[in-house]
Amino acid sequence: MGTLNINTPRRVLNTPKSPIAVYNLKRDNNELDIELTVLEHYYLRLYMHNLTNKEISDFLEINIDELYLFKCDLKAKFKSQNLTELLVKAFRGKFLIKDDYLNDVVKKEALKLAQEIISDFFDIPNNSTLYFKLRESVLDFHSSYKVKFYESNNKLKSARALTKSELNYIRVKAFNFKNNKEIKDELGLVVDKSVEAIQRSIYTKLGVNNWFNVFLICYQLGFFKSSCYFKTIENESHTCVKKIIHIKENLKEISLKQKQLYVYTELLAFFGEVSFSCLLND
Repeated sequence: MGTLNINTPRRVLNTPKSPIAVYNLKRDNNELDIELTVLEHYYLRLYMHNLTNKEISDFLEINIDELYLFKCDLKAKFKSQNLTELLVKAFRGKFLIKDDYLNDVVKKEALKLAQEIISDFFDIPNNSTLYFKLRESVLDFHSSYKVKFYESNNKLKSARALTKSELNYIRVKAFNFKNNKEIKDELGLVVDKSVEAIQRSIYTKLGVNNWFNVFLICYQLGFFKSSCYFKTIENESHTCVKKIIHIKENLKEISLKQKQLYVYTELLAFFGEVSFSCLLND
């Protein structure tokens, strides 16, 4: 079950005709102007925070039938066949911000590393030496995530790992946005119940309620590695380290706590870019 602390009053949410944002979504030479209402934007946020349909409908104070129509309207706006494709477009169009949807494991480790960088690294006078030490630490922060995630997720730890058939199912669904019948035929499954059983098992093991978060976790755990994946890690780690060095060199007047916050923010940005890059094809 998802959790989310949002302090916005309900009366503000219950204004479905009020536009909160108009974005121009440009991808593959196609332009798409999209206007979202308050309710629509909150729906996307709540969905990404892994809440169930019941939890979302309760929060937005609409019934399940209205929620279904809501989703249909959003898919039409984004010209998407399903919610996963819709969310890909929403992230590309900056309706949703990547850093907002990193889990507590990432945030805890980023905070720990930020503290370490401020206390142990910022006294290194030579920036070349500092660069290599920071680069090593940032890459280790990313590579150690898989172990930390398994340790924090009892269901996944007890199941040890996703099965080969589950990973194959995720891979087919992630890269092609196929429906259940197409996936069943491609994987040679006999009955629809086999598809449903695999879906339930994946959701349970990963502790999620939707496919986008399944794909996101699988990318974060490195299940779908590619040349794009490794190139993104290389480029984003370099960018992250250069920005941290900039903080050290150019923000001398601010407090250590403020510097730590800036470093922490850069570490989250690095992890977010890597996690979402292949899924969004950035």
